[in-house]
Amino acid sequence: MSKMQQSHIATYESVPPETAHIPRPKSAFFLYLQEKRLRFKLMHPEMTMCKVHREMMRSWKDLSDPEKLPYELLSQESKLEYDEYMSQQQVLGYQY
Repeated sequence: MSKMQQSHIATYESVPPETAHIPRPKSAFFLYLQEKRLRFKLMHPEMTMCKVHREMMRSWKDLSDPEKLPYELLSQESKLEYDEYMSQQQVLGYQY
């Protein structure tokens, strides 16, 4: 598993006791944002964060399907891990 993959998959085992909120898995777009946001902001320091996000949204839409694929796969992997963890938590009585 690459460093990028490890940084984007939530470690649900590290979630504090039952009173804590369990984060939902990130979408492919949010994984893309997480990876690219800082670099984009450093390249365009004059832009507000709102404008940065708007431009990043446009860049996401302009990506081809093969370019989006790594993010889609990470998102699916994270969702599967989340679903497995949540099925165990429902047995313990955790609800959103």
